[in-house]
Amino acid sequence: MVVLFIQLLVGLALIGWWIVAALTRRDPDRTFNPVVIAGSTLAGIAILFSSFGWTQIDAGYVGVVTSFGKIEEQELGPGLHWRVPFFTQVTSLDTRVQAYQFDGIEAFTKEQQPASLAGIVNYAIDPQEASTIFQTVGPDYLNRLIVSRSDSSLKENARQFPTDTITAQRSELGSLAAEELRTELLPFNIQIIGVVVRDIGLSVEYLGAVEKRQQAQIDQERANVEAETARRVAQGEADAQAIVADGQARSNQIITESLSPELIQWQAVQKLNPNVNVMLVPSDQGFLINMPLPESTPTP
Repeated sequence: MVVLFIQLLVGLALIGWWIVAALTRRDPDRTFNPVVIAGSTLAGIAILFSSFGWTQIDAGYVGVVTSFGKIEEQELGPGLHWRVPFFTQVTSLDTRVQAYQFDGIEAFTKEQQPASLAGIVNYAIDPQEASTIFQTVGPDYLNRLIVSRSDSSLKENARQFPTDTITAQRSELGSLAAEELRTELLPFNIQIIGVVVRDIGLSVEYLGAVEKRQQAQIDQERANVEAETARRVAQGEADAQAIVADGQARSNQIITESLSPELIQWQAVQKLNPNVNVMLVPSDQGFLINMPLPESTPTP
């Protein structure tokens, strides 16, 4: 841009000098050489004309030159370049990694459930083949090649994934689409850096069915837990009763083994009156308890 500015100033200065000289030709005290005036004019026009031939290519871009409708094979790299003005055109193409952002691509899963895809396709053109891309495809290679093929590849590969796992397999879906796009766009000198599937939206009906199924599963698990808890409580109570019954049986067994007729009779008497030493009963009762008598005291 600095060189272009200097050329413009020089050209305008020469043309201005010629105009001033022409206007002062009536001055008899000054003489002007027509050759010098004509040469200066032509030089100014030439410099001004040449100034329109400078083109600046920014970093990250490449220039494609078209002369009389024909595309030159040699690309222009970043920097300042001069081409014949008005007869050549320079078109800048971006060689950096670019992103095609897709959103709302309507696809279908393996079970034919609708799915909406959103994400990014990163791509770049081959700088050394920019002229070929410009000639065979044109500057609008994004819409002509990348958009249509990316959408088609994502839709086709989405059919390989089940509905209940497709959201968790977004990276696998992106890898399949990227590999397919690399093969398709390689002849056009376009490089696919990667495909990132950022989000997969499923239908409201499917999400509602999944929610109901999950709730039913939660309710079933809760019922199973409650049933298991009740079973364990009942088992505990049964075990406790069995322990009590077993203890009672052992106690009864011990008592039974320790009983004797005399002990039974003694216990019966004790129940009647614990202070009784001698008791008379009818003779037809079939038992007589011998009670120890106190030692008799001697007769004085």
